Amino acid sequence: RTVYPLDATQVPIYRYASSNRHFYTASWSELGLSGAGFTYEGPASYLYNYAKTGTVPFYREYNSSSNDHFYTTSNTIPVGYGYEGTLGYVYTTQVTGTIPLYRYFKTSGGHFYTTDINELGGGNNQGYTYDGIACYVVK
Repeated sequence: RTVYPLDATQVPIYRYASSNRHFYTASWSELGLSGAGFTYEGPASYLYNYAKTGTVPFYREYNSSSNDHFYTTSNTIPVGYGYEGTLGYVYTTQVTGTIPLYRYFKTSGGHFYTTDINELGGGNNQGYTYDGIACYVVK
């Protein structure tokens, strides 16, 4: 799925894949077209680059033991994870102009995020378990 920013208030979240992990960043310079064993898959979605009324920060956290990045709207850091920054701003409930960002988890593959429910489906697929809606992003 190709998505494009609607205006300059938005930042793309770039999606990367390795043999068993996914990685998301708002900074193109972090990996570019490839890096650290990851291949660029395209923009996963768009977030706002500043706090708008009703939005909350979308945090990136990392667990070095499991080599897993976790993205969340909660400012409570899960045990074993360390704070790496804010990717942008999202909604916790759906508003006009947004779509769900679905979260999945696989013990051997960490977390996976997509705006396309058909990519993995609502249940267990490719070893991933559906973990609910992480947030709502710009469509």
